Amino acid sequence: MIQQEGQPIDIVPPEKIAFIAYNIAVYESVQKFGGLITSGKITNNESDVQKIAQLLSEASAFYDAEMIAQIINAILRSYHH
Repeated sequence: MIQQEGQPIDIVPPEKIAFIAYNIAVYESVQKFGGLITSGKITNNESDVQKIAQLLSEASAFYDAEMIAQIINAILRSYHH
């Protein structure tokens, strides 16, 4: 543990940071796929991988800052237990 101005600073291992980034990426991917499916841009018969990749790259995702913060805090709390 590192000390900064008398306050301890926990160092999170790179694996935990990668896990957090992975979970945020999964959140973004699910959101993009869901939006494309509900808008009818991806259907049951859609098998053109290039088209799906293009649609995903053009899709936007909404980031709820509070939810992302809660996810990160929950993961970090589980690191300490």
